[in-house]
Amino acid sequence: MNPKLQYGIMALCAILVIAFVVIGIQQKNHSESLERKIANNSKPTKATKDVSVTSEDVKTYKSIVESSIDEFLNGEYTDDDIFEDGTAGNVFYSLFT
Repeated sequence: MNPKLQYGIMALCAILVIAFVVIGIQQKNHSESLERKIANNSKPTKATKDVSVTSEDVKTYKSIVESSIDEFLNGEYTDDDIFEDGTAGNVFYSLFT
């Protein structure tokens, strides 16, 4: 084999090894940076409600829900879109269909 070709292949291999080492070091630094960001993020605490529901509130909410269900069953429900996820109309639609 030609010595110039051997030296060329050795130089190419050396360049590839150096490139892979540099890429590996950059990936390690990026990974450590992301781990530090994750560690520094505060975890949200669960919010608690301090106000209790009274029996009058229950009666009020019950009448509101019953009237909304009756409107939906009669085809007169217009509070929100029944096909949009996360809405009360969508819950009624899923429940009764």
